[in-house]
Amino acid sequence: FRHMKSTSFYIDSFIVPEVQLYLYALFEYGLTMKFIQMSLFAV
Repeated sequence: FRHMKSTSFYIDSFIVPEVQLYLYALFEYGLTMKFIQMSLFAV
């Protein structure tokens, strides 16, 4: 786990900010869609 964490940190520090923002946006979008689906199924 420690190795993976340090590796992701290593990768993050070398990723271009624009790409990082894009990845974060995709992640947020995925979470939002998942949340919406869960809400719909709950109703």
